[in-house]
Amino acid sequence: MNQDRAGHPLLPELDGADPVGIWPACAPRVLHVDNHCLALVKPFNMPVMEDISGDPDLLEWGRRWVQTVYHKPGRAWLGLLHRLDRPAAGIVLLARTSRAAARLSGQFRRRSVRKLYRAQLEGRLAKPEGQLRHFLLKDEERNTVSMVAPETPGALEARLAYRLVDLYTDSRGHWQSEVEVQLETGRPHQIRVQFAALGHPLRGDLRYGAGAPLPGGHLALFSHELQFAHPVGSRRLTLRAPLPAGWRVP
Repeated sequence: MNQDRAGHPLLPELDGADPVGIWPACAPRVLHVDNHCLALVKPFNMPVMEDISGDPDLLEWGRRWVQTVYHKPGRAWLGLLHRLDRPAAGIVLLARTSRAAARLSGQFRRRSVRKLYRAQLEGRLAKPEGQLRHFLLKDEERNTVSMVAPETPGALEARLAYRLVDLYTDSRGHWQSEVEVQLETGRPHQIRVQFAALGHPLRGDLRYGAGAPLPGGHLALFSHELQFAHPVGSRRLTLRAPLPAGWRVP
């Protein structure tokens, strides 16, 4: 990602007063903005919030974007509502006010936010659609998640539904399955672990059994649709992000 001399990510040029639809190479895209919400498309391999790597993160990028666009003095406030794994990409919703943060966080807790993902899996799925239910336990020290028995202390139920979008072979003649996934719960590494448990790890996911890395070390996982009730008013918003260029790796 291009940076200024202080190490901050460079902001994109804006397309007028309503900066929607901007996604420069290797930088976030502003998908939606209003007085209460900011939706960004996180690029692959960018942390959502600051981590030990010290790399530019999405939350700080969003703060600087708000400061620049709206000429705000001081550090702009944004509320983080959910996360994406660093090697994945896609839509991340942020709140611009504490009131919006409280209302949107409630929707995430009640699971009334609809989250759709695209994922590429190794191998040929036996069923074109289905539902997965497992119990998962996270090892915080190793940052890994494992499938465990329901009675395991600390285990959390994980549920998702999927449907096959495409079945194809890569340049080596190996079967690959592209699926659309709707999360019913939002557990750490959930999509990655549940499909790995079926014997179909995500392409590029060496941590959970993939056979080979993808260029740039990213995962074939993209959050492409988010549907929620606007925190002010009753209208329901559906945000969609197009699949990134180069999504289908040969």
